[in-house]
Amino acid sequence: GRRRRRTALATVVLALMVVGALAVWLLRGPSTPFAITGVEVSAPKKQQTCDAAVRITGVFATNGSGGEIRYEWRRSDRKTPIEQTDTVPAGEASHEVSLEWTVKGEGRFRGTATLRLLSPLPDGKKVQDKASFTYKCP
Repeated sequence: GRRRRRTALATVVLALMVVGALAVWLLRGPSTPFAITGVEVSAPKKQQTCDAAVRITGVFATNGSGGEIRYEWRRSDRKTPIEQTDTVPAGEASHEVSLEWTVKGEGRFRGTATLRLLSPLPDGKKVQDKASFTYKCP
């Protein structure tokens, strides 16, 4: 008798917990749509030397929701942009991307990389930033 009552009580409590969790999940309202709130790009400050592999880093600030991000890198030595797509997991306040830029040969060079968000765009605003580095090979 006692064991049966305890089992029945445990079953009822478990059922109420499941129903409560389901109700909270259904009533939580719409989730916040994924948005990018800004971007920052950085390049090495130190002058690069002969046959350098330069890493340019971009960081997109997000609202914490997950989603897909489309962006492009524009290099000052090329006309064609480099388009990319990433998936940002929910819970991340920022998302890092990078561009590897190899410079070879003699001479001086100043390279500028511009990172531009293609989607999602916040209210049609342009979201982009750029950074430059210098190269010198005697």
